[in-house]
Amino acid sequence: MKKKSNEYFFRLKKTINVLVCISLFMSVLFLVYWLIISMHIVIPPFVNAFFMFFNSIVESFIKDSPVYHQLVVLIPIIVSFIFIVLTYALNCLSTYVETMHKQYIDYQNKQKKLLEQTINNQLKQAFITELSNSNYILIKLKIEVTEQESYLHQFDDKLNVDEITRKISGEILEKTISPYIRDKGLDCKHIYFITTAPAHASEVFKQIVDNSIDAIGKNATDRAGVSFYCGAVIYDTEQETPEKLATLERILSLGLKNRIIVPGRFKTYFSELYPDFFTFKNAGEYNLIGTSYKSAYTSVYSLQRKKKF
Repeated sequence: MKKKSNEYFFRLKKTINVLVCISLFMSVLFLVYWLIISMHIVIPPFVNAFFMFFNSIVESFIKDSPVYHQLVVLIPIIVSFIFIVLTYALNCLSTYVETMHKQYIDYQNKQKKLLEQTINNQLKQAFITELSNSNYILIKLKIEVTEQESYLHQFDDKLNVDEITRKISGEILEKTISPYIRDKGLDCKHIYFITTAPAHASEVFKQIVDNSIDAIGKNATDRAGVSFYCGAVIYDTEQETPEKLATLERILSLGLKNRIIVPGRFKTYFSELYPDFFTFKNAGEYNLIGTSYKSAYTSVYSLQRKKKF
């Protein structure tokens, strides 16, 4: 529709411009004709007939005028002036059409922009509505204990890192009790928590982090170094839990320690529905699916609380 309308305007402007050229040419032609007849130069009858056609039209309007005899010799000049006025009028019409065309384009662009905004708002609202169906948040922690080398002391016994790992994990699991945590336990020797209260997610994260810091602080020594890995995902149904546990296992294996790492959907959910809860910092692009396709690489984000609760 827009293409046809623009084509109509272009054709109209082209027609007007052709008429302007013809009118301007006719005004000059009649002026030259008047100069020729003023010098009493003989003009071929068929050429004179062309000019007399226009002259007779003007003459019919002034023949009853009292100054007819004075004007009759100036009829070609009058015809030339009429064409000059017509040229000016056509130029004005061309300017008007050009202005109307620009206004029409502006109107079409505004309507297109409004339509795009309406569609985008509807899509965004539908997307937010779809996001609202996600009520399950799965949080998974990995505690990694490593034996630190000492240049001052050499120990005969080997540090039991597995025992310290179990102790720290057990303390975190035992101390983290909240009415908003629906389930908790161990998966692949790593702690997990499930909450179905996104509106209280910041409180859950705070408790988990505080308990982890406390447990690590009690068990970390010069000999035992402790690293903390954490990931979280949000999803719709309980049936997805095994799949999400596997996804978090891949997130923990990225080696991004002492941070809470979340995928893009988690960021979008809280940015749209709970924008005052968290801030998100890009932590890089990683393959969380396990395939070799480039499209499998997605951005992950480091989560931090925006304000204290």
